[in-house]
Formats: sequence, structure tokens, C-alpha cells
Amino acid sequence: MYSIKTKLTFGCVISLVVFGLILIGHGDALKNPDSLVGAWLLDGDTNDASGNDHHGELSGGAEWIAGKHGMAVDFPGLGDTVQITGFGNIIPSEEITILGWARIDELVNQDYFSLEPLEVGNRGRVTSHMPWDNAVHWQFGSPFTGTPPAGIDDSIVGSWEHWAFTHSVAENRMAIFRNGEEASSNDTSAAFENAEANFHIGGRLGNSFAGAVDEFAIFNAVLGADEITALMNDGIMAHIGGATAVDRSGKAATTWGHLKALK
Repeated sequence: MYSIKTKLTFGCVISLVVFGLILIGHGDALKNPDSLVGAWLLDGDTNDASGNDHHGELSGGAEWIAGKHGMAVDFPGLGDTVQITGFGNIIPSEEITILGWARIDELVNQDYFSLEPLEVGNRGRVTSHMPWDNAVHWQFGSPFTGTPPAGIDDSIVGSWEHWAFTHSVAENRMAIFRNGEEASSNDTSAAFENAEANFHIGGRLGNSFAGAVDEFAIFNAVLGADEITALMNDGIMAHIGGATAVDRSGKAATTWGHLKALK
């Protein structure tokens, strides 16, 4: 016969698993490895860790420094970016999440990431100004739609903060998340029409980012706040784990990873 202690322990474990699975249902993108388009960990190189081989290259100079998860890239001068050549042809055009850590070193008008050129013909924009007139902007689609600016001040200078940018044609919504909390949102129905263009982490040519970037990733789905927070806290590879072609959504290790992140 089972003791009362054994029954209570078993009941607590079952309750924890059920509660965790309910929380997992709030966001599904991390359960599907195929949702990850590119992951640039910036741990001393500009390789894509997603398995999709969208490797970047340094345009200009850069320095490798300690980041939030491993190393990070610091952009010391104008024109220093990580360029992913031809990425405008495959960047998600309707459902997208772009996220990463950023350390702003100067409150000047600049870009955090952008397609190059800024206006890709008549096909729109995929860019974040960070900041522009002391606010963070998120612009997507054609004609491009933007969120209301998320205001920042001098207190952000020199500090690492996590930013995520989502856009959904299906949900008619785009949003900015700052350190896991929604900072701004807007209604939108604009899609981006894929076109020949290069993607830049750390601004764009002639308007690069005065600061540092770490753990940058792009998904072809809209991540929920719980998923964004999990990636922010634990690092991308704690949840993607190398991004193989095997679907890990039902594996115990993946479920436990979500439970740890969402508790």
C-alpha cells in the first residue's frame, strides 16, 4: 500500500506537470524547432546557431566582450554591423518575432537592426530605431506600420536590456516587449514582401548602433510573453538546444525546461 507521504508526493508531481503544460499552452513557438529562422549567439563569431546556416559577417569592425549569455559583440564605430547577406529574400513576411539583448551606449538616433536599404523598394521596412528621439520604434511591412514609441531616458545608457518585437498579420497586431513586459502595441495588417536585401544586426550601413548586442534571434511565429521571458532568462540554446530537425516538443527534457522557465 502507498503511504500518505507517497500519495502526496505523487499528487504534487502530477499537479506540477499539469500546471506546467497549461502554461506551455500560452505560447507554442518554442515547442516547434522549425519556428526558429536564425539565432546569432555572438559568442566570438557571427555564425547562425539555428542550423539554417544564415551566417553573418562583420561589416566594419567590432570587439568581443562579456555579454548576458556568454560573449557579445560591441560596435565601436560608424558602419560596424553584423550583415546577413540576402536575408530579405527569406525573412518572415507576416508572422515574426525578433529579439535580443542590447546595451545602448549613446542616446543618438540609430538603428538596432534593419534591412538594407531601409526602404526595400515598395516592399516596406523591417527595422527598429533604438532610439530615435529618445524612444524605441518598431516598423514592419508595406506600407510600413509602426508601434507607438516606447520611451527611454538616460538611465538606459550602459545597461543591458532585453527587447522583443512581434508582428502578426493574422492577429492584426504588433508589439514591443522590454525585459519581458509589453511596452507598446498597435493594430496592423501590413505584410512585408520579400525582396533582395541584406539584414543588419547593429543598425544599417551609415547608421549603425552605438552599443553592444547579444543573443539575437528571429522566429517565423509570434512568441508569447512567457516564451520571451524564458529566452531572456535562460538564453536561447537552453530552449532551442541546437535546433535539430527532430521535434522535441513532447520530450521530458523540453517540458521540464519550460516548467523551469515559466514557474
